[in-house]
Amino acid sequence: MVLAETVPGSVTVFELLGGNEISSGDIIMGNLEELDNQEFYNITKDDKLNVFVHEAGCELHDAIERHFAQLSPLEPPRRPMWPIRRPASIR
Repeated sequence: MVLAETVPGSVTVFELLGGNEISSGDIIMGNLEELDNQEFYNITKDDKLNVFVHEAGCELHDAIERHFAQLSPLEPPRRPMWPIRRPASIR
């Protein structure tokens, strides 16, 4: 699962469906406000991402509670959970 900040204080939670990797600070473009299967584009790595959007437009603390609270502090998550910035022209 990945948390992407879409506007200050609002995040989208999505799951990477392919073997793609993302890193903290990567700029992602796509319809971050629509639930279901989507294709995003990682501008930083020039790569298409197949994702499933679980939640959009929620507050950070709510998203963490609903999607990440069950993770054990001793067990690292399977996917990175870094905030992803949207391109400045989209904001």
